[in-house]
Amino acid sequence: MKIPVILVNEIVNSATTEDGSHVVLTTRDVDGTNISIGLTHEQVPRLIDLSTRAFTECQELQYMDWNPTAAAEATWWNLNRRAAGGFLLTLTFESGGRLSFGLSTQMASALLVSLNSYMDTEAAASNELPGFVE
Repeated sequence: MKIPVILVNEIVNSATTEDGSHVVLTTRDVDGTNISIGLTHEQVPRLIDLSTRAFTECQELQYMDWNPTAAAEATWWNLNRRAAGGFLLTLTFESGGRLSFGLSTQMASALLVSLNSYMDTEAAASNELPGFVE
């Protein structure tokens, strides 16, 4: 499918409108022109979801392997129980932005098992007890 687009080489900056109703993304196109677009803040999770799906498709079309070094760096996290059940995992990124993920109790349990497995493996390899390192 051909879709007319403006090719963007870089995401330059982000901001919010004065009333907080919109997220503004400033991009730079292939000719060096800055272009800003505004989205309602409610659309940001959908933008992330659809962008990551397209990103995965790009990697598959280019036969690229998953590269964990290309990941966004999380600098902190927070975990809360949801009133309706499950958990809300919030990751904080280098820019200070936060992104939250809803996890079912089953998914949170599986994540805990995985993390414990990795921590046990790392502790055995380093002869140190697992713990928090700042």
